[in-house]
Amino acid sequence: MRAETSQRVSRKFGQFLRLVRLTERTPYQSALPLAFLRIVEGGATLIIRLELEGIPDAAASIRDAIFRVCKLAAAISAEFSMDNERARAALSAAMLSRNRQAECVLWAENEIQQITDEDIRHWAQAMIADQPATLAGETLNNEPVPMPMEKQIYENMASALGIDLSDTNDLISQMVKIGIDDLDPTRVLRNCAHMFWTFSPHGHNFLHMMLAQQLQLPTMGAKVLHCTLHKYTRVGLSLDETYERFRHDYCDACPDRSPRPADWQYTHEWQLSEYNRNKEFLDGPRSETHTRKPFRPAPPIPMPGKTCAACGLEFNDSAAPWWCGFCQTWFCQRQECVDAHEKHPMPF
Repeated sequence: MRAETSQRVSRKFGQFLRLVRLTERTPYQSALPLAFLRIVEGGATLIIRLELEGIPDAAASIRDAIFRVCKLAAAISAEFSMDNERARAALSAAMLSRNRQAECVLWAENEIQQITDEDIRHWAQAMIADQPATLAGETLNNEPVPMPMEKQIYENMASALGIDLSDTNDLISQMVKIGIDDLDPTRVLRNCAHMFWTFSPHGHNFLHMMLAQQLQLPTMGAKVLHCTLHKYTRVGLSLDETYERFRHDYCDACPDRSPRPADWQYTHEWQLSEYNRNKEFLDGPRSETHTRKPFRPAPPIPMPGKTCAACGLEFNDSAAPWWCGFCQTWFCQRQECVDAHEKHPMPF
């Protein structure tokens, strides 16, 4: 069984290397580094396993091949000034050996020194310093990618597809830009501790689905803002536009509004925890999404006067009362009152 598995792994690895060689001359080279590096995580694990099982020659052969791929990814990234991809290529190379004096590790440390973006360089240096502990335990570093870097990755992918995110007149560009901006909803969720968001099962058109799948960018689709305290919801494609409507209808006059600390920052881990915490609410009957705040049911007709709020006359059989949910007031059906009543922007 082990021999058969080894042969299958070798065949798959050979296929990957052939694909790398075939794509070296593509006109879309800027999209290649991250694609190349997808093999590294599994390759690093395989190398360590082979060494632990006393098969160093096989481990060294695979290491050399993947190391060449990492250097190719770094070279392409440097050519297109993609510092985040260059950093990930270097970190991937450093994962290939537990010996911190190995050629791949020393090359990675030197490559990181060449990165011009100071924040990315410092992040990569800290990551490579943490690698020995994780590699010794056969556990890969699962440190999350910083949000600015995550956004930059998607921007580079979009650029590789010919999408100009600065073009405000191009529908596709703006759709992608909204998706990238909404990766980090801190600016919205910071306004109240009772608020969180989820993906909407509706609201995707074919173009959104196609682009979201191509870029692996789920936030391009419709999103739902939730108030976990009052169970209000609002759906939209842009978190900013959706929140503006949500805030106007629900938050501005809410006595329970509770802003988060000014330094609070959204993370994917927080989102998962919040989703699990509110799972009962999400799986149960959902509050309807309203254009405006839901109105309370009509109260009893005012006593003792039983008079119209507009004309002041008592209600009778010819002028039966009716309740305006928008005005929260009882009116009669006399023609002059009906004509004088303000026409509201929605049914009530």
